[in-house]
Amino acid sequence: MKKRRLLLIGCVMTALLFAGCKTNEVDTDDGTASTSTTQTGTSSSSSSQNLVSDSTSGSSSSSSSSSSSSSSSSTEDYASANEALWAAIQASRKAAMEAGAAEANPVAWAAAEADYEAQKALMESGASSQDMSAALRDLNYRYQGLTALANAQKKKAFIDENDWAGYNRSAYDDGAKKVSELTDPLKTFETGKSFYDTAAAAEKDFDTVINTAYRTISKEEREKAFEAKKNADSVKAAVSRKADYEQAVKTFKSGDSHYVTGNLQGSIDDYISARTQFETLYAEISEARAQALAAIEAARKRVSESEDVALAADKEAPLGNAQVEGIEAEDAKLLDDDDFAEAESAQAAAEDAIGEDVE
Repeated sequence: MKKRRLLLIGCVMTALLFAGCKTNEVDTDDGTASTSTTQTGTSSSSSSQNLVSDSTSGSSSSSSSSSSSSSSSSTEDYASANEALWAAIQASRKAAMEAGAAEANPVAWAAAEADYEAQKALMESGASSQDMSAALRDLNYRYQGLTALANAQKKKAFIDENDWAGYNRSAYDDGAKKVSELTDPLKTFETGKSFYDTAAAAEKDFDTVINTAYRTISKEEREKAFEAKKNADSVKAAVSRKADYEQAVKTFKSGDSHYVTGNLQGSIDDYISARTQFETLYAEISEARAQALAAIEAARKRVSESEDVALAADKEAPLGNAQVEGIEAEDAKLLDDDDFAEAESAQAAAEDAIGEDVE
């Protein structure tokens, strides 16, 4: 393992000799290093030969057949496991690319890519029939670690843009320290697993800061929305604008539901929307009331002014008992008496004309 670590460090530092600089070497029991692509096969072959030389011819045939079957089974198991690990690496590598791992740490990305090419060559050469699990798992962890690092950097940037570090300063500082270590070219991680663990922890630190900020902001927005609701209630919005009021209440309750289910961003959006709706109701109803009161006050003012004019006129020229021009006296004779003389003359003329009495 020491030799493997030295090779990895050299691969990272040179950055120009990535391809082939990481091997699949693993430690043997006696401390010497042999490649993982040949170790198992050699051990199995040697064991079979010893069994053949020490047994009888009948036993030899049986032992040879058993050893061959065991070796074949072992080889098949390694190939299947290696293929599964290689498929996992493909997925992890793609995720790292999409996350922007190459920009997150160019040196670590180049080292991982060099290792990828080396393992790919071994897989294509037929060495995948041997146990490659240690090397493949290490590579998979490196890609996963690079993805976590890229995500941690994005979350840190988001926190910085919104000035949210103060919501959980200790978690923010811990995450920032880990990111600094993960992007330091001089900082080496002995295994892909250690790189991944550090990167995942950094991402978790920033998640803690973001969640703390969201929860705090959500509670603040809920309080504002509730105050806006109380203002709307004060002007009887539930009566005068029933449909709009009920929609605002529905949005408010949706914010509560999102908060309980962990959708903190959704809860904030709903509370802000509900607050806006309640504030609009309060403003519009208050304005309508103000206009109505102004109209009533104007009418009262006109009546009051009319009364004032009448009082002033009465003081300046009171009517008293004097006759007012244009107004007849109570006992005035408006029409002359009619003696009906003209009617009687008309009747006599008519009787003469027709020769009969007219009744």
